[in-house]
Amino acid sequence: MAESVEDVLIEHETKLEQLTIATTLIQNKKVIASELSEVQESTFSLLSAISSAKSDLKELRKKNEELVNLVENLKKLNNRISHMENNIPPQLLYDYANVVKEREYIKVQPNMQSTHSLEIDSLEDVFEETSRNSVKDCKKTLFNEPEIFPRLKPISTKEFELIPKYMIGRQSLDTINRFVSTINDVLKAKYSLLALGKNGAKKKGELNLYMHYKMQESVDTGERVYFFTAEDYQNHTTMKLDKTKLNLLTVLRHCKRLCNPKGAKTAQYTVVTT
Repeated sequence: MAESVEDVLIEHETKLEQLTIATTLIQNKKVIASELSEVQESTFSLLSAISSAKSDLKELRKKNEELVNLVENLKKLNNRISHMENNIPPQLLYDYANVVKEREYIKVQPNMQSTHSLEIDSLEDVFEETSRNSVKDCKKTLFNEPEIFPRLKPISTKEFELIPKYMIGRQSLDTINRFVSTINDVLKAKYSLLALGKNGAKKKGELNLYMHYKMQESVDTGERVYFFTAEDYQNHTTMKLDKTKLNLLTVLRHCKRLCNPKGAKTAQYTVVTT
């Protein structure tokens, strides 16, 4: 069937439009090439930005992991600090408070510069002696060196709260622990002399006191225990065990720091070592 004139015209019109578009493209190929080049450059810039963003994100993830580890370490450190804060040895607090009080006393005393310097020197000697004692304690721990005598542990706050009111009266925890420290000094003086032996005590000029202590051990106890008597206390401190101190001794027996053995001829205050 032959095509109509109208169909032929439509077909030629379509071809003419295609030729027009092709001609326009050919005439503007430089403009199109320039625009395509700009699009290509923009695409390359975008790819470079994406690559840089990926690198930054990787670095941020690494730092985030480090921060997470740091937070965990800080939590552990905080727990350790809290544990240390809640478990400070009472004796350390007591010694620190005494040093602070003594320094404050030095500051408020007027026109006593020479005395101040002497007292400050004595405080420095105390710190130096404490450091030496710490070294000795380390040596005893490392090399299993025996203690010359057992020390009384300070009364803790919990123990103090459990002491009956009729027994403690108006005495404070600080007063009790000062008394404990004095008793430790008495024990140290006594058993340090005994540790010297007879010849060492003789060289020191304290042979009679040494023999007195040996007689106490052999006659009064019959066994190796650590104790002091009212006479020992007075010899070392030049003070008697008055009513207040006797009440404090009762408190120390109640807290199982001391005990009174049966059968002793003189009143003894024995250190509880168990």
